[in-house]
Amino acid sequence: MKKYLTALVLLLASQMSVAQQDVVEMSATVTGNQEQPKVIYIVPWKRADDDSILYQPLNSKTNNIFGHVERSEHRRELKFISELSKE
Repeated sequence: MKKYLTALVLLLASQMSVAQQDVVEMSATVTGNQEQPKVIYIVPWKRADDDSILYQPLNSKTNNIFGHVERSEHRRELKFISELSKE
């Protein structure tokens, strides 16, 4: 009985391999957008006449950050921000 079962399995397996279709190889080329990114490089070609406008001391920037703030003004700003966050 095992011989018949083995022969049947081999016969079915060979039939399945014959029934398979040939392998079809497909090739494709995917091409993306050919546009170049819009980039601008600004290169100075001569020195500026007035260098004083190019230099700003660090103290002027830190005064804005660490400068004096009135308590009432600060509380009013915090109240305004909290009301905006509720909406």
